[in-house]
Amino acid sequence: MFAAFDRVVQGTGTTPSRTVIEILAANASTGQRLWDTQIDSTPSPDDIMGEDDSLAADGITAARVVAVDTQNVVLTQNETTYVLDLSSRQLRWKRASFQAIALAGDVVTGEGSPTYGQRQLTGYATQDGSTRWSASPVDGTHPASPAAAGLIAIDTTNGFDLLDAKTGATRTSISRAPHIHPWSCAFDQASVIACSDEEFNQSDSIVALDSTSLQQLWTLDSNAGGRLVPSLSAVWHGALYGSTPNGPVVLDGHTGANRATPQFAPILVDANAVVYWSEGEVSAQRTTG
Repeated sequence: MFAAFDRVVQGTGTTPSRTVIEILAANASTGQRLWDTQIDSTPSPDDIMGEDDSLAADGITAARVVAVDTQNVVLTQNETTYVLDLSSRQLRWKRASFQAIALAGDVVTGEGSPTYGQRQLTGYATQDGSTRWSASPVDGTHPASPAAAGLIAIDTTNGFDLLDAKTGATRTSISRAPHIHPWSCAFDQASVIACSDEEFNQSDSIVALDSTSLQQLWTLDSNAGGRLVPSLSAVWHGALYGSTPNGPVVLDGHTGANRATPQFAPILVDANAVVYWSEGEVSAQRTTG
C-alpha cells in the first residue's frame, strides 16, 4: 500500500525551509515499511486556481495517492498532480492546476480549470505528460469522480455520464429528473457502481449500475415515496453503507434491499480495514469478510 504526507523540511543557516511530499510504501498485510522517498512540493499558481478550490475532490488539498500501477505512482497535492516512476522513485512529471482523478493504462485523467468557474477534463500520458485527449471546457463547480476501473463520472444538467478515462469517450449517459445536488459515483471494487446526487450528507437519489455492462441494477428516489434515501458513506463488495434519519443502514448493492442496520456507518471499507467516524473520533478495525 502507498501513502503520501505533507512535511516541512526545516531550513538551516541561510537555507530556507521547504515543503516536501513524502511517499511511503508499506506491506499491506504486515505494515512493514518497504521504502520511502520525497519530492519537492509545488503549489498551483494563485492567479489560476488559488481562489478556485472546487477542483479538489471533496475539498481535499493535502497530499494523497490517487492511483498506482506496476510502473507509476500518481498523487496530488493542493491542485497539482505528480507522476513518479515506481522503479526509480523519481518524478516523471508534474502539472500545476490539474487534479488527477484516475489512471487508465498509460493515461492520467483529471480536471483543470482554464478560467475561474470552468472545468476541463484532460488525459495525459504517464511517460512524459503529453496530452492524449482533452474535452471542451464547461461551466460548473462539481468535480468529476472515479466510477470504476477505467471510468469517471461527470455531473450533467440532466443526470450524469460515465466516460472512458483513457479516451474521454462517453460510455453511457444516465438521465434523471432535474437535480440540485451534484452526482458522484463510487466503485465497490467488485461489480457495482453506486451513484448518488448527494451534498452536505443529503441525498435524493441512488442509482446502482453493473460495472461491466453499465446497465442499471436498481434506483432509489426520495420523490417515489415509501423509502428513505441513505446518504452513502462507503461501498465495498456488494454492500452500500450509509445513514438515514433512522440511523446507519447497509443496502445490497445488487438489489437495493436493506441488508443490515449496523451501529455505525463506516467512512472507508477495503480488504484490510473498516474505518469509522463517531463523535469526533476516528476508529478502525480489521476487515473480517
